[in-house]
Amino acid sequence: MPRSADPVVLAPAELLTLAALLLACHVMGLGTLAASAGVPLQPAVLLVTAALISTTIVAWCARQSVPRSDESRRDQLVAAVAALLVMCIVAGYVSWLAWPSLFPVTAGPDLVHHLSLIHFIQQRHVLPADPAFGAYLGEMTGYPPGSHILAAMTGEWLRRDAIEVLHPLTALAVALKAGLLFHIIWRLLPNVGARAPLASAGALLLFVPHSYVLTPVTHYGFYSQVLAETCAVAMFWAVIAWHQAPTRVWLIVQAITGVSIVLTWPVFLPAPAIAAAACITIRHTDTRRQRATHLAIALGPVAIVVAAFAAARAGSAGILSSGGDVLTPAVALFGWPFLALTIAGAFAAVRSGRRMVPLAVFTTACLLQVASLIVLQHQLRATNYYLGFKTVHLLVYALVVLAALGLDAGWRWLLKGAPHVWRTSIAGATWVVPVIVVAGLLRSNLPSAPLPSPLTQPVYRAGRWARTHVPANCVDYLVPHWLTAYWLHIDVLGNARASARVTDATYDFRQTMGQWIGTGSMQYAVVEDWDLVPRDARDRMRVLEQNGAAAVVERTDGGGACSDRTPPIDQIGSARVTGR
Repeated sequence: MPRSADPVVLAPAELLTLAALLLACHVMGLGTLAASAGVPLQPAVLLVTAALISTTIVAWCARQSVPRSDESRRDQLVAAVAALLVMCIVAGYVSWLAWPSLFPVTAGPDLVHHLSLIHFIQQRHVLPADPAFGAYLGEMTGYPPGSHILAAMTGEWLRRDAIEVLHPLTALAVALKAGLLFHIIWRLLPNVGARAPLASAGALLLFVPHSYVLTPVTHYGFYSQVLAETCAVAMFWAVIAWHQAPTRVWLIVQAITGVSIVLTWPVFLPAPAIAAAACITIRHTDTRRQRATHLAIALGPVAIVVAAFAAARAGSAGILSSGGDVLTPAVALFGWPFLALTIAGAFAAVRSGRRMVPLAVFTTACLLQVASLIVLQHQLRATNYYLGFKTVHLLVYALVVLAALGLDAGWRWLLKGAPHVWRTSIAGATWVVPVIVVAGLLRSNLPSAPLPSPLTQPVYRAGRWARTHVPANCVDYLVPHWLTAYWLHIDVLGNARASARVTDATYDFRQTMGQWIGTGSMQYAVVEDWDLVPRDARDRMRVLEQNGAAAVVERTDGGGACSDRTPPIDQIGSARVTGR
């Protein structure tokens, strides 16, 4: 018997995922609302409020939930353990890639720009409203701030600098995506007995096209994009759940996750929003008024936030004609076995009929968005198809679901073709499928060791000391990697991006070291490795502070100068600075 007139078909495994998802979304949503209204963020108040709202929704779902008619309590327990295990494996692996420091791993400047806004919010508890901050934060002054508020507030709750929680937070977002894929596949698979192992294997297929999963985290530093992907997959999951058993709570989850996409990376909104609108519209058992009400609940708040965001950040449309470093789609990034599974899954989905409608609409919408953005950017003469290729990252999750369906179709074909006396044994050995997937991943070109990063703890501590004790605009960077110097200059020391020094800088280690041996250097420098400094330069240096191999030094022979008169960001604006 249903527990109410509006029961929720929600597996226990999905409750934990829903709780984590809603907490993150509410922190981003409530934080953005308060900060946009000019109300300083209060970390404790924000956490308690977001937790209360999320707990209320999850508790209501738990009270009203009814099990699927084709599942036993044992099936539910196995699915819960499997989903949790998948998420733990993914979170552990992605975290391990930055071990032992857990500092972000990146090779490009995007993460530096994200960090500059995150630190601004953590130190001031407000958004950058003063136009003067544009010289320091650049395009980040108009960037959707949801993911940055989440990182800044997480740092405040844990009493840690945000840079220390950014990679673990990103790893949790990737793990949450894997869990959501587990739930999506679990809901779409027809085979009850094999549902949990095949959903586990399907979720782990996420790491076959790992360039689309890991490089945004470990190479490009697309922090906001990673969180937006999680929200988009969550909205897709809610659409599937509503399509299978229409309940208003799933419309509310669609609205919450849709708003979160807008507040992180709005480019990923169209596909899940189209899937939501299509599934609501084609439900002919509802009246027109009911369909209009459902659309208003699921997409009305999203439309309001989109309109408000567009009005406040009209200049952001310039991204349509811009380019950037992004993965170019290629068969090699997926591999023929994965694509073969995807094709097999597409055929299986077509034969499955109505149950696969959300998947078909979502996949088609992703493909259309990729094509439309490529055509639009071509007409606008963009330097490359940046946004079109970015949308492929979202399409990958639809392809993973199709590949999982292909895996299920292959398993059922094997079971059907086996001699009758073997079928029971084969059916009971379904857990061998995720084991095979893991074995294949271990033999692939997935990173098999922690990755080096130009962002390190000793250098960061040295930079923070320099920001407090010496003029921030009078510091050189004696570091081997250019990104380390850029990060120190922009984020750690808070210097302006719009200055001649940044425009003309090469951040070349040998050139800067030559200036310290000769002339033309700054008065101070952050040194990454004191052992790499030649004696000719050491003779002109006095160590002011040392953190391991890193140090802050001062030039002692009078040959240093300070050519940059642009004040650091700490001296701009009247907002309270609470830096650590």
